Amino acid sequence: MQIKGNYKNAILITIDSLRWDSIHNEDGKIKPENTFFNKIAKHSIIFKNAFANGAGTPACFPSIMTSTYPVMYGGYKGIRKRRVTLAEILQNKGIQTVGIPNNAYLSAYFGYDRGFDVFYEETATSNILFRGKLLSFLSNVLHSNETFLQFGQAISKFININPPYLEGQAIIEKVKEIDKKLQNDFFLWIHFMDTHLPYYSPNITYEDFSSLEIRKLHFKIFMHKINNKILSSRDLLKIKKLYRYKIDYLENKLAALFDYLNRNGLLKKTIIILTADHGEEFLDHGGLIHEPKLYEELIHIPFFIYSKYIDGPYYVDELVEHIDIPPTILDALGYENIPDFVGTSLLDIFEGEYQKDYIISEVAQPSFKLEIDLNLRKTAIRTKKWKFIYDEGKDQIELFNILEDPKEENNVVTMYPELVKVFFTYLQKHKRSESCLDIKRTISKLKGKIL
Repeated sequence: MQIKGNYKNAILITIDSLRWDSIHNEDGKIKPENTFFNKIAKHSIIFKNAFANGAGTPACFPSIMTSTYPVMYGGYKGIRKRRVTLAEILQNKGIQTVGIPNNAYLSAYFGYDRGFDVFYEETATSNILFRGKLLSFLSNVLHSNETFLQFGQAISKFININPPYLEGQAIIEKVKEIDKKLQNDFFLWIHFMDTHLPYYSPNITYEDFSSLEIRKLHFKIFMHKINNKILSSRDLLKIKKLYRYKIDYLENKLAALFDYLNRNGLLKKTIIILTADHGEEFLDHGGLIHEPKLYEELIHIPFFIYSKYIDGPYYVDELVEHIDIPPTILDALGYENIPDFVGTSLLDIFEGEYQKDYIISEVAQPSFKLEIDLNLRKTAIRTKKWKFIYDEGKDQIELFNILEDPKEENNVVTMYPELVKVFFTYLQKHKRSESCLDIKRTISKLKGKIL
């Protein structure tokens, strides 16, 4: 399959809070009910073992946009100057760059506008730059008390259940505006928020839910952290069903977007990467939404490479991660990877040059605010068979045999002391790496040592 350097345009579609198992069966194939994803599979490379390098939007997007790990360069509270963005590289090469971030954590306030010729910062309620400043204020003041924060959010969602972001249809309208401005060579980034909390949209008809019931369920989602008995097993099933409604809505809008792009010639010589920033938890490990944890429900993500010129579905078992996105886009457009990017082009898979023994995911913050605290650092090392997690705040190690225990319910750390030593050796080397060159040297030295 020859797709390197074969494109003039690239589109990156990121989806907030989309679980891998909401799209895929256990064997990695797409579920029959996911009509949009089954449709694009005919022209897609589909990665069964794709992972986020963090958990939560702030931790994930430095890897997506700069091909660096979240805790490098002082952490992920915005894009630090030492990180080089994909948009900056492409802009310097004369490619038109357009971004639709649709999330306050991805605003210019946090540095995500760097390298974009056009950067749309609108939300459903207010200017996103102001919301970014407000988020920073809340992080320093209100978020100092987790109980107060949870209760405040519960009341807020009960009163106003409408999404505070642009929904899928509004995103399509924005793309139609952009279409008039796009030139021949372009990079377009679109972030969809439809599968993010709240699991409600005024544009969806809920045949089996009343508005009051939906409000009550969202109140319980936030109150669960204060009182874990407030949410019944029946409530959880209903919440999952609301989430499914949002996925169906998202797929409908993605189908409309692809149809528009196709009818207007924007898929010619265009490669599309479609993925999630992270997953979503439904009490899999005791929590809801997406706290800074590194279990499969949060870091295992859908990942598609789409092109009209790909003869699919082409399923890939190799381990891939967010940091591979910028090098892949550069490669597809005919450019060399840069030393500042840690990741590897996924197009090397088709030349037999791509192989990873493991991927790294990491977070370093309290569960209720965006303040980097390295004393709370959690690091996961994931191979095809094993998952190693070290929680520095608790000085706790977890080891799971993913092939036998995919839901990570049985910690076997005491059964494999030698394997734990290998993982811990790499963990220490990874933490000491302060640059992309250091990371690449570490990866090279440890190649083949983690099974």
